[in-house]
Amino acid sequence: DDVKKYTPFLFDFSYLHNPEEYEANLSASVEANSSDGNLNVANLEREFEVNHNSTMEEYHALFHSIHQYQADLNIFADDLNKGFFIQYTVESLLLDNEGRALICEAVWLYGAILILMERLLPGPIRERLIIAYYRFCNRNNDISQIDLLTKLCKSTNISPPKSTTPACFTKNPSHKYPMDEDKLFHRFPLPVELVRNVIGTLVSDDIYRQSSAFPSIDHRSTRLSRQASMLYVVLFFDPLVLRDEPGKMREIVDKYFHDNWVIHIYAGLTADLSLEWERFPAAKAALDNVLKLENVKRLHIANAKLIGQCMAELRAYLTMGILTDSFVLDNRHDLLNCLRRCNVAVRWRILHRRTSNSVHHGII
Repeated sequence: DDVKKYTPFLFDFSYLHNPEEYEANLSASVEANSSDGNLNVANLEREFEVNHNSTMEEYHALFHSIHQYQADLNIFADDLNKGFFIQYTVESLLLDNEGRALICEAVWLYGAILILMERLLPGPIRERLIIAYYRFCNRNNDISQIDLLTKLCKSTNISPPKSTTPACFTKNPSHKYPMDEDKLFHRFPLPVELVRNVIGTLVSDDIYRQSSAFPSIDHRSTRLSRQASMLYVVLFFDPLVLRDEPGKMREIVDKYFHDNWVIHIYAGLTADLSLEWERFPAAKAALDNVLKLENVKRLHIANAKLIGQCMAELRAYLTMGILTDSFVLDNRHDLLNCLRRCNVAVRWRILHRRTSNSVHHGII
């Protein structure tokens, strides 16, 4: 009801082409409603401004902060290249354990913000929020930032695809769908050299050094899962790798996605690579071996077997009187290995039951 009630004066970016015409049409609508005895559009505008003023200001601040983050990151990268920090360059930071992780996270975080913005605040909503802010909240008539914000928030015209699996994109906002991320990221890009260095670091190094937490080779993809989700996001800053570098994509898939294709991105948001990379020839070719039905069935059977093994071990450990202090101290390595296997098994099952491929979902 609120959508229909407020629609007459919530405009998208087409308003910017001829605002006088939109305002004139709105005034004519006000007069027509007044003569008909209907609720005045002007009263609705005042009601909307009073009730949602703080919300419009918060979203405007959010969009401005996203652009500011990108600008600050570009300035930082430029200062590094120019020797502003004397002993530090991008390359030397990437050789430092903490610096390597921070640089990769800074680039990934910007991409994750853009993806979350597009998923949770679709383009038509962003456009109407921006126009509503400048019509109702911009008391100083300051339009110095409007060009930047319209470029950032312009709709991509991508709608959620239909899905026959539980990963329904329209009803489940925590599952991502392809949204032309390469074009979205290109609106305010990051330095090419910085992106290339970060991709190279993520491909070749274990930036979080998680081998002590997951020492088994069978748990490698779980150990590198956070790094894999970062790489998935950062690759959209350099889509040529996804399109035209099959050798590098094969290396990435062999290291990170040889036994998984549904990944966690950030804050519960997941993505199915079989759908996400379908439009990128090199990435799709590299992932095809993982997505063969025989391989999917093999992974499903191996995971089901591991879950059964974990359940049997847990039943044995959780028997009354078993988990005493002395038992835990004497068998801590076996207990930790059991916990690792349980986490790996449950994680794989939870993620891959969200696959958007109906055939794969039927198997899993």
